[in-house]
Amino acid sequence: GPGVGARAVAADAPAAVTRVAMLVQLRGPNLKVDEQVVRHLGERGYAVRLIDENATPDAARDADLVVISSTVSSKNVRPGWRTLDKPLVTWENDLLDDLAMTGKRHDVDFGETGK
Repeated sequence: GPGVGARAVAADAPAAVTRVAMLVQLRGPNLKVDEQVVRHLGERGYAVRLIDENATPDAARDADLVVISSTVSSKNVRPGWRTLDKPLVTWENDLLDDLAMTGKRHDVDFGETGK
């Protein structure tokens, strides 16, 4: 029937690409580290776009996922990322409280481990 052809077309369609907006310090000393992450994720099929740390959350409106790098300077990250309607992962511990992922007491509610 007609449903058989539709299934075959769907099976032949390319997989959707997950678009990642990665908030980084574009003019910072660790950009090469972030670029390595971009390459790593790209090799696994993700389309990663770097966004500067002082961008507004609107800059990530077309992304499927937001990643905030630990290379950002938390004082330069604008408010509003917490309320963006996107899944968000942060590697910057000083933003955990701003993102309402933890309490506000450093080294009590959040902190760092050794490298």
